[in-house]
Amino acid sequence: MSCRETIARLPLFLDGMLEGKEAAEVRSHLEVCARCRAEAEAIRRFEKRLRAAAGGEVAVPETLSRRIDATLADRPWPGLGRRRLLQGAGIAVAGSVAALAAVAVFRGLRAPPGETPPAWILEAPVNDLRTFLDSRRPLDIATADPAVLRRWFEGKTDFRPPSPAASPEMLLVGGRLCYFLHRRASSYMYRADGRYVSFFTFSGNGLWRPESPDRDAAARTLVVREIDGFTHVLWRDGELIHSLVSDLPQRRLTRLALEILPDA
Repeated sequence: MSCRETIARLPLFLDGMLEGKEAAEVRSHLEVCARCRAEAEAIRRFEKRLRAAAGGEVAVPETLSRRIDATLADRPWPGLGRRRLLQGAGIAVAGSVAALAAVAVFRGLRAPPGETPPAWILEAPVNDLRTFLDSRRPLDIATADPAVLRRWFEGKTDFRPPSPAASPEMLLVGGRLCYFLHRRASSYMYRADGRYVSFFTFSGNGLWRPESPDRDAAARTLVVREIDGFTHVLWRDGELIHSLVSDLPQRRLTRLALEILPDA
C-alpha cells in the first residue's frame, strides 16, 4: 500500500472502522513508514488538542447532527468518519504527499487558535482570479509544459515557484505574473471541468505563520474557505504560501489540492 493510499485510509483506521485485509495493510505500512507514522501521531495530537479545547466530549445539537449526516451522505472526503467530524469538523493528514489539515466544515466551528490566516490573505487571491476572469484578458504565457512555465517565472519573482504534482484531472494551460498583498505572486493556470483553476505561490514573509507547538515541524495546515462563490484552499510551506482558487465546488477543489500538493 502506498503512502497516498495509507493517508486516505488513516481516518477510518484510527476510528477502528477498517477491518480485515485493508486494516492489516495500513498497519503493515505504518510499521515501515516513518512519515505515515508521524502523520498518524499528528492526527492523534490534533484530536487531543480539540478535545482539550472543548473540555471533553460535547453534546451535538440535533440540527448540526442532521447536517453532518447529510454531509457524509454526499461524501466530500473519502474515508472521513462521522465521529471525526463530531470531534472537530476537521481532517488531519501530513507528510510529503498530503498536509496536516484543519478544514472548517460548518459555519461556527473554528480551526484551532493560530491555524486560520487573516481574512485579507484569504480574499486577495480570490479577488485576483475574479478580476482576471472578468477582464477576459489572455494569459501572460500559454504552455502545457511546467518546466517551460517555471523557467518563464525565473527573475520575475523573488522565489522559485514549486513544481506541483501532476493531476490527470487538471490541464495546465499557462501562467500569470500577479501582484497582491504588496508582493509578486506566480500563478500556474489550469483548466478542470471547463473552469479555470489558479495555483498561486507568494512570499509569506510578514503575513501569516500558523502556530502549533504540538505539531511536527514538517507538517502543513490546509485551510479551505468559500468566498463569494469561489473556493480557496491555502497552505503555508516554509516561507512560501500556496493557494488554489477556483469556482469549482469546495469538495472537488479540496481533493485536487491534495493531489497537486508539492513535496515538502
